[in-house]
Amino acid sequence: MNDVAERTFELEGTPFVAHTQHAGTGPDLVVLPGALHGPWGDFHSELAADFTVYRFSHPAWDLLEDLDQFDNIWDLVLYYLTMIEALGLTEPTIVGHGFGGMVAAEIVAADSRIASRIVLIAPFGLWRDDRPVVDLWGLSPRDRDAVLWEAPPDRSDEPYDQDGLLAAFLTETSATHFIWPIPDLNLARRLYRVKTPTTVIWGSGDQVISADYLELFQSYIPHAETVLIENGSHLVHVERPAEVASVIKQAADS
Repeated sequence: MNDVAERTFELEGTPFVAHTQHAGTGPDLVVLPGALHGPWGDFHSELAADFTVYRFSHPAWDLLEDLDQFDNIWDLVLYYLTMIEALGLTEPTIVGHGFGGMVAAEIVAADSRIASRIVLIAPFGLWRDDRPVVDLWGLSPRDRDAVLWEAPPDRSDEPYDQDGLLAAFLTETSATHFIWPIPDLNLARRLYRVKTPTTVIWGSGDQVISADYLELFQSYIPHAETVLIENGSHLVHVERPAEVASVIKQAADS
C-alpha cells in the first residue's frame, strides 16, 4: 500500500482551509468522493500505482459553519477550481463518484481546460420521474446498506469509531447541503459545455441510481465512453477497486 500523506492548506482569498490526502507517482488524478464518507481505501491505492492521487475532502470537512459560505453549486465549483490551482495541478484526470461525479461534470462545464479527462462513477445530477434516485437519507442504516452494496457488510461486530462517525456526518451534511431533497440542480442545461474526454462507469445492479441513467448521461455527452459493470453496485469502485481502477487507467491512456 502506498504511503498516504495528508495536507491542510488555506485557500488564498477565501476563509477556507482545504484538506487532501495524496499518494502515488505519475500523472495527477483528483478523486472527488461521493455523498457518503469514503476514506482512503483500496480503490485509491489501486489508482496510486499509476497516478499521483489527490483525494479531496468536501467543504466543511472539519468546520460545519463553512457551509454558510456556499449558496449554490457554483460556489462549490469555484472552491474546487481554487483547490486544483492552489495545488499546482496541471490538467489532472478528475474522478468523481455519485455527488462527486456530478461536481466533476460541473467543474469541466465551467472550465473545459482544467482537466485532461473526467471519469464519472454513477453520478448524481440528472433525474427521471420513472426512475427516481433513491433518497439515501430517508432509509435506516440497514436499508441503506441493502441498496448501496452488492454484498452488504456485516456491521454487527464493528467497533465504535467516533472519528469515523464524525467524518461521515460532516461529509453527508456537506453533500446534502447541495443535493437534498432532489439531486437535480439542472446539470442537464450545462452538460453541452462538457468537451473534455469523458468516461461514465455504472454498475448494472445499482439500486440507488438505476443504470438506465448511463444512457441518459451519454445522450447529453455524446462523446462519452460508457462502461457497464455487470452486477456492480452503487459502490462498485469500493467493492471492485481493481476492476474500476483498470478502466480508469485504460481511459487515461487512450
